[in-house]
Amino acid sequence: SRDSSLLALADGDVVALRDTTTWEVVAELTGDDAPLLVRETNRDGRVVNRGRRQHVTSVAFHPNGRTLAVGSIRNTVALWDVITATVVERKEVSHNAFATDLLYSADGRYLLGATSGAGSALWTDASVEPRFIQRPGHDWREAVSLAFSPDSGEALIGDGGGRLRIIDAESLGERVLLAPEFGPDPPEVQSGLNRVQALATHPDGARLAGVVSDSSIVVWGMPDYAVEGRVYGYDQGYANAQYLPSLD
Repeated sequence: SRDSSLLALADGDVVALRDTTTWEVVAELTGDDAPLLVRETNRDGRVVNRGRRQHVTSVAFHPNGRTLAVGSIRNTVALWDVITATVVERKEVSHNAFATDLLYSADGRYLLGATSGAGSALWTDASVEPRFIQRPGHDWREAVSLAFSPDSGEALIGDGGGRLRIIDAESLGERVLLAPEFGPDPPEVQSGLNRVQALATHPDGARLAGVVSDSSIVVWGMPDYAVEGRVYGYDQGYANAQYLPSLD
């Protein structure tokens, strides 16, 4: 949540909200219109699960600290009011895809989602239907990591094809940086092996760090995205990265 008092944890079929001081579960979001699991008792008397109806795939807090976006395999994103534990809105994804990752812009105007088969989706705060940034069949690669520029004007997508996609959130105009352009002396590997696994914006808004699956970390200056440096780590690479927020 915005004040860091709540931590949302997706546990397969429910979202547990934990108090970050006591670590107690203060609420569980379990669906408003259908059970998350269909449970039946077989002839041996054992309880078995017959299907997941709303298996949770992603969560993201709105900057207001009260709204939690929850993606699930039911092909929608539910917006929960964490105070009342009720769904206040549902955003559509696609009839054949669901949100695998979600991220709100800092000002709450946009919700960015990676999906399981429809490319990347961008919703405005007021829209139900998404605008699709990438579609299969149009030079598409799955989104792997998500970020926003500090002013929320650009959606940033790292994908499985070794690309950083810089998207104007209003016009959906796109600029693409390929992995070989990420910095000096890139390794001689195929672009597909350079998955952009994580993105992290510096708190001062002047830099963006990207973790690449060739075991490197690339730092771009913002807003022009010129490469400021590239360092290589251990053989197995890094999985994620995050800047330490300002403690002032």
